[in-house]
Formats: sequence, structure tokens, C-alpha cells
Amino acid sequence: MSEDPLYIRVLEKLGVNTTRLKWKLYQKERQMQDIARGGIRPKGLQWLSYPHKICSHCGAINDKQARECDSCNRRLPGMLVYRISRLLMGSGSSDSPVVIQGFLGLMLLFFAFQISLGGFSLGNIMSPSGIGTVILGAFTPDIFSGPVQWFRWTAFDLLHGGLIHIGFNSYALYQIGPIIESQIGRVRMLVLVTVSQFGAALACYLWYFEIQKIPTTVIGASGWLFGLIGFGMVMFHKLGLESIRNQLAKWAAFVLVFGFLVPGISNSAHIGGMIAGMGVAMIPLVGNARKPWIDKAWTVAALFRLLVWLVPIRFMFRSLAIYAPEYF
Repeated sequence: MSEDPLYIRVLEKLGVNTTRLKWKLYQKERQMQDIARGGIRPKGLQWLSYPHKICSHCGAINDKQARECDSCNRRLPGMLVYRISRLLMGSGSSDSPVVIQGFLGLMLLFFAFQISLGGFSLGNIMSPSGIGTVILGAFTPDIFSGPVQWFRWTAFDLLHGGLIHIGFNSYALYQIGPIIESQIGRVRMLVLVTVSQFGAALACYLWYFEIQKIPTTVIGASGWLFGLIGFGMVMFHKLGLESIRNQLAKWAAFVLVFGFLVPGISNSAHIGGMIAGMGVAMIPLVGNARKPWIDKAWTVAALFRLLVWLVPIRFMFRSLAIYAPEYF
């Protein structure tokens, strides 16, 4: 990417996070390049009426009747199958970050439950009831006390410690999530979020419960958010977009330093999630002629990860039904 425009450099001097803005500029550059090559990539539901096929492996524009990609020689599906697959799997457009929207919705839903369990007061909104948070799935030392406690490994990232906590995480998710999802698609995004979450949970378990022996509770989505940051730094480094990579690195460094200075912030979750996200970035995102199974492996992994989330969400609602039956 060329040198950043003056207004972006000014915003950075003022302390504004410009990662999302830089990505929008990069997308505009890509669109102009597509137009120059004689084709324009559609957005959203325009995929249904777009008269050409976009190769899912190399991104080349092909005639609607083509059976092989002119660029990479990979097999292309028929137009009907192509449109159905694009509708189901998503076009990769940043206009529809379905996975990010889904997780944001779950975060807000369970934050509302957290507040309601302790009463709708200003104090409880700023710092929800600890008992209600543990009931819903906070990460606690008793995660191995019974099979049912396994749901806490993923449930705790949907819970937050107050309005400021969920506000900051939601802002970070809005800034980073759509950028990553637009680049890798919904299937791989779901895998990335899940692996990052387990990386954060494992780091918390080892640091708090095995090394320090601290009977604490951990909540918040920042662990897998750092997984997105770690993935983004590696991905944008590979793409040669040093400006966005450096912006993400600065943001991560700031939050980590802040976490060391302010008590109550789990840097172990941040570091564990970031390492897991970087690890996912090392895995090939698409297959090739010699390794076509890679695409199927991602799909199978995503289906398994979807189950990994559906089970703990069921247990969270089950806990609500037991301790707050008035909701059901």
C-alpha cells in the first residue's frame, strides 16, 4: 500500500484507530483494479444476478459458461450451483460479516441476561452480579468438576464485566472483525474465532489455576479478539500491507501494556488468543490442484466448531431455566 493520505496520518497523531479506514481505502484500490481489468466484483445479493463467476481459489473473473478457471485451471461449478454456494457461504463482502454480527448479538443478549439476574440498576449495569455471571458460564477453577462444566471453556467469552467492558470489546470487534471476515469468509472465520477462544481459555487455565493457583473468574471476548488481531498481523504481513499490520500491532501492544498496569485484566487470555490466531494464519486458507482436500477440511472444521458453540449456548440457557425460571 502507498503512503497513507495526510488526513489518516493526522487522525493517527490524534490517537484515532484508523485500521478499518485503511482497510476501506485498500478495498477501494482493489475495486479500481478490478474495473481496470474489465470486471467489477459485486456485493451482497448482487451475486445472484452477476453474469460472471468469481473463482473461489484465485479470485479471477470467468465467463458464466466456463467450467475451469482461466487463471488457475481449477474446476468451476455450474451457474446454479455457483449462485447457491455463494448465497450459503457468503461472498466474502465486508457488507455482511455474518459471523461477527452473530457473536456481537450473542454478547449483547447474554449481557442483558447478566444485568437482569442482578436487577436493572446503574450499579449492576456497570458491574453485573458476580453470582449471575458464574451461573451463566464464567471461567472458574471448577471447570473439571463435572462434564457439564466444560461449557465454560467457550461460554465465558459471551459474558462481560460491565458496560465499559462490553463497549470496548464491541468497538474492537466492529473495527477488526469485518476486515478479517471479508478476507477469509464465514467458514474460516468461525474456525478462527473458536480456535482463538480455546487458546485464550487454555492460557487462562494454565496461568491462573495451575501456575498461580488463584481461584479467580474470567469473562470477556477479548481473548478471541486478540486471536483476530494475531491472525490479521500475519495475514496482512503476507499481503504486504505493512500499514494495517503495524496498526494492529500497535493496538495489541497498547492493550497488553494497559493490562499489565491495570488490575482485573487477563493478559494471559490476550496472549493465548493471539498465539492461537497467529497459528491459524499459518494454515493454508484455500486448496490447490494438489491439495483440494484443504477446502473440505475447513468446511468440516467449521461444522464441528458450530457444534462447539451450540452446546455451551444450550447449557447457558439451561442455567437460566434453573436459576431464573421466570424467563421461560
